[in-house]
Amino acid sequence: MSYCAGWKHKGSVYLLADTVSSVQIPPRRQQISLGELLTEHHDEPIEEPALKLVRIAPGAVAACTGDAGSVSRLLEFLQANHAGVTNNGELLSLLDVSLGPFSDAKPVSLLLASSGSDGACELLRWTSPGGLDTTGSDLLQIGDPTPFHTALSPEILSILAAADPSPERMLPVLTAIVQSRGVSENSSDLNVNGLIFGVRTGLGVATWQEDTLVVLYDQAFASPAHVAVLARSDELVVHASHDAATRVFVPLPSNHRRAPREACWLRGIQDELAADRFRFRVFISTCEQVITLIIRNDFERESGYVRLKRKSNGQFDFALSPEMTSLLLRPLEDRSQGSVPLRLSLRED
Repeated sequence: MSYCAGWKHKGSVYLLADTVSSVQIPPRRQQISLGELLTEHHDEPIEEPALKLVRIAPGAVAACTGDAGSVSRLLEFLQANHAGVTNNGELLSLLDVSLGPFSDAKPVSLLLASSGSDGACELLRWTSPGGLDTTGSDLLQIGDPTPFHTALSPEILSILAAADPSPERMLPVLTAIVQSRGVSENSSDLNVNGLIFGVRTGLGVATWQEDTLVVLYDQAFASPAHVAVLARSDELVVHASHDAATRVFVPLPSNHRRAPREACWLRGIQDELAADRFRFRVFISTCEQVITLIIRNDFERESGYVRLKRKSNGQFDFALSPEMTSLLLRPLEDRSQGSVPLRLSLRED
């Protein structure tokens, strides 16, 4: 699976993409949809996949799917030529002129999201078979969407638009909804090709989703799985509970030129993961599409909903307040009247 989506709404553009947080040691394949590096973890090789979200300029971000070598060339061209064109449509049209023709056997697709300090924003799609998409839609998707990606639908987006959360909070809501649909339908999970994360551009600045802890649980809350995600310097650090390994997702085209991680950098990341300073905690039921998002506002005060206790190898144990337990275990209401088949609870902490 390889999937990216973009949504333009009220002066912001939100980009979402899947990552690959699972490994086989040794890896069964030498290349995934966007290539990968090998790094070391406890003296064993693990995969270091490329990131599908790549900064092009201060207010511009591209989402990409397809052959790694072709995508690298496209991204390098966008980064080198972004400042020399009058608009992004012209920039994407130059891909065909300057780098084409493209192989039918190795198709690639791009979403380009940008914003300006004047409040203007733009979302465009380009594919190697079809060139620039001129439909002007505010919701665009690329890659190989599976049925669960229909969670990001015009119906859902219209409900979110009516609720009108702040731009900073809209992004984790979007990623949680798409994540939950894959989990509940068993199309994807947090350990295999399934972690959804995102970036927002608005007022000429691209901002990653803040530190997030995603927790999967069943009705008995027995052995919940979790993934911690930190965005650092346009890279994603992902720690998965299923094997206690920490992975770094590096954007193309630079990923094949990265130096080995310094020990002090790795220790610092482990300290951050253990510090329990996640801005967003997303709890997703594996039985139904029940999503609970806790937004942490005061890191100096003990949480009123969830307390994390560090265990060995970067894993956590959870203590939940009665209100939080009720939110997590309350079943979906009757959806026979055609309403949206999910329940999203949002709490400030």
